[in-house]
Amino acid sequence: MRAVLCLCLLASTGALQGADEASAKALFTRLDTNNDGSVDQEELLAWMMQQDPEMAHEDAEEEASSAFEAFDEDKNQKMSQAEFAEAVQTMEGLNERDKNDDEEENDVETAEEH
Repeated sequence: MRAVLCLCLLASTGALQGADEASAKALFTRLDTNNDGSVDQEELLAWMMQQDPEMAHEDAEEEASSAFEAFDEDKNQKMSQAEFAEAVQTMEGLNERDKNDDEEENDVETAEEH
């Protein structure tokens, strides 16, 4: 799911590491640059380009669009704080799963070496 790639960018900045409700809300507020209580694709796109200036604009647009397809439940082209919180929870779950997978791979590699 390409939306996860967009959220990986958020995670790579440390913004979602150990995210609790307060830190997710703070990130949401930072992304909501026009202070309308929601994050639209342009706000997400601008933030993504700021965080990764090397990312091609077209790739960033595709990532933002994918994130909205996945997490904009009411399809109003704006991500509410609740929708954003769900995206953060999803990313946290994926990060935890990846961490566990990496630990298991390391255990297998160590066992094979001995």
